[in-house]
Amino acid sequence: MTTAFFTLLLLMIASYGVLASFEVGIAISMVFPKFSNRSDLSKNIYTPIWEVTNVLLVVATVVMAVIFNNGLADVSKIAFVPLFFAGSGLLLRAMTGIYIFYSQNKIGLFPKLLLLVSSYLVPLSMAVIGIDLFTGKSVWSSSTGIILIITTAIGIKTIGLAFINRHKLPISNSIKYSLYVGFGLWAIFLGFLLPHSLMHFDSSLLRSPLTILVAAIAVSTVGFFLYSAAKNKVYELYQYAILIGFIAPILLGFDLRPYLINNTITIQKAYGAAAYQGSMLVGAIITLPFLVLGVYLLVKLIIEKDAKS
Repeated sequence: MTTAFFTLLLLMIASYGVLASFEVGIAISMVFPKFSNRSDLSKNIYTPIWEVTNVLLVVATVVMAVIFNNGLADVSKIAFVPLFFAGSGLLLRAMTGIYIFYSQNKIGLFPKLLLLVSSYLVPLSMAVIGIDLFTGKSVWSSSTGIILIITTAIGIKTIGLAFINRHKLPISNSIKYSLYVGFGLWAIFLGFLLPHSLMHFDSSLLRSPLTILVAAIAVSTVGFFLYSAAKNKVYELYQYAILIGFIAPILLGFDLRPYLINNTITIQKAYGAAAYQGSMLVGAIITLPFLVLGVYLLVKLIIEKDAKS
């Protein structure tokens, strides 16, 4: 049961990371219009994404706190400062977003820049927590942590750029090269992470369909990226950006097993929901369909907007 809840947590975190990157992409297009081949990005897209990301972030945090409550003391030592920055980013993003999307006045550069910074700050702060859990130490005190946070920062930007340039329209060389560099670094990242993860899986997880599926998608995604890059089909990279961005945190989470915090506390020891496990299952059964429905409606909205463009 702990593996099921841990996998559910990873899926929500991965989904949040991809959608938060979409927000960053829209904010980039506001501050640097030349990086987008669309001029009609507005609250009609940003606001629904914003709502879904907030829900995913809240639910993932609640699941972490309730399911793995025996590890809260250890997690809090790692997460307090990054959570402070994430909370500040959420508040700043809310205020600037309301002003930008609902003000009747002409919006200057400064509010748009604040929206970009705050939209970037939240997922980066959450990534710092994840990397600290993965390495068991501060992100800045190990070469692995520094490499992972740089890769994450590049990944967020690359997914965002791919999202705002996902249409079959002319794309500038600056966008094209930026996407290629981002995907190239990700390919290297997955090239090292995937075999390392597989070597650290226990035998039962290695044989599971989920592990095989994740590994197959990771390899296929890098292959499709290389093919699209060779054919200069930049507009297709947006789909692969989503896949890579979704796969990476799941692989990191699986690689961390059996620990919740590397070499500090295991998932099994941190699991504190045994007494109310039934209630949690009922809650998950009730809540998950709404989460899935929300993501589905968001995807449908984006597809409909694309069809009209």
